[in-house]
Amino acid sequence: MAILEKQYLEKIQVANYDLDSKIINDLIRDSGPERARLQGLWNRYRGETPIKDRVLPDPYKTNSKLAHDFRGQIVSQICGYLWGNPIVYGIDDTKYDEKQGMEIKDAISRLNNANNIADLDMITGEYASVCGAAYRLLYIDKKGQIRLMNVVPWECLVFTDSTLDEVQLAIILYQTDYFSQITNKTEKRWKIELYTKTDVYTYYEYEQGVFQIDPLENKNPMPHMFNGVPVIKFDNNNLVKGDFENVEDLIDGYDVLVSDAQNELIDFRLAYLGIVGAQMDEKDVVRARQTGVFTLPEGIDIKWIVKDLPTAFFADQAKRLRDNIYTLSSTIDFNDQAWSGNSESGLARRLRMQSLESKAIKKERKFQKALEEEYELIAYVWSKKNLKLDPYDMVFVFVRDLPIDYSYYFAMAQMAQGTISEETILSLMPFIPDPSEEIRRKEKERVDRGKLIDLSLLDENMNDSGSEDVS
Repeated sequence: MAILEKQYLEKIQVANYDLDSKIINDLIRDSGPERARLQGLWNRYRGETPIKDRVLPDPYKTNSKLAHDFRGQIVSQICGYLWGNPIVYGIDDTKYDEKQGMEIKDAISRLNNANNIADLDMITGEYASVCGAAYRLLYIDKKGQIRLMNVVPWECLVFTDSTLDEVQLAIILYQTDYFSQITNKTEKRWKIELYTKTDVYTYYEYEQGVFQIDPLENKNPMPHMFNGVPVIKFDNNNLVKGDFENVEDLIDGYDVLVSDAQNELIDFRLAYLGIVGAQMDEKDVVRARQTGVFTLPEGIDIKWIVKDLPTAFFADQAKRLRDNIYTLSSTIDFNDQAWSGNSESGLARRLRMQSLESKAIKKERKFQKALEEEYELIAYVWSKKNLKLDPYDMVFVFVRDLPIDYSYYFAMAQMAQGTISEETILSLMPFIPDPSEEIRRKEKERVDRGKLIDLSLLDENMNDSGSEDVS
């Protein structure tokens, strides 16, 4: 896609964003394979797997089609682990006075509530996990409020200047239903939204292959009110690959293996009966089925025609494929005996989760980078309302969704006392998102307790003084 981006970025800029039908048709054609690939990943994630379409050369042979949802499990596990607990959106309190801090936090809270941010983030992560990247569009609604929405990956193209590492423009392209008065049928027509750093241009396919700026829009182009392209790309990793892409062959192989094993079992149940030295007519077969008894002359042999099933081979190969799927996708098989009971320590289990955690850290950093870009745009709009926020003062805390062995961490903290700093000890606690804030709270509690003690002593002294006066 890099060559495609560079090629069309130059074409669109030379045209000064006034796109003709040729540029748009060429773009739709050239981006088609990549869009189809991304949609294919999503469809397989939804369950439209190759085994479902399997056709055997012999239509009379048993054709089991057993699909195993490894793709869904891989995506659900990492998304639940990373976004199961909502991201905590905050700011660096040291950079603002109390009034400013409260105003900014209130604005963030209202923005998150209006856009159901926990669900939005989870869906963004899901798209990125499946397709390798996700896209989010920012816009201003009719009430003047900032709104955020996800754009499906196969409907979005982002063009970046590699030298500046900055988004220059974005295109959202999708098909809508159009009722043709000529054919008297509903047809699919393309709609193109071109986002620059200042405006959004909307093009519509009024005739097949013929595009023009949509005159039905109130204003075209229309300023989008942000100080940059309002489409944010959330990369899944450096390779921009989905989490199950590198194990798809293994998943498909597992489906085929188990389906073929099922075929063998079904065929075994339909085993044939062989009769040596005689022939049976149809009446004899019917009578045998009804009574379960064969009456045959002496010397005639009857036996089942069966074949040996390589059960050990199927089991070993299935286990090998299953293990490789989990290992190469950095996913945990919780059906493994190591996860049942209390046979392993908390540390041993954390070591088993190291590959999952490493993957989560990479995704978290990419997600945070995209959120910082998002808040650059948001902060600009807020500045027009006299709400001053430096987007790089934003703090995004990702809290893993995982059962926590609190006793293990408290024991570790107790042993570490006096060896390392209190802030370092607290940073090792997965349930404490901000160690410095926790230290500040502890200090405030200590001071408050001191004040209470002082007040209680003062009361005692006053009571003692009062008793002496009375006497």
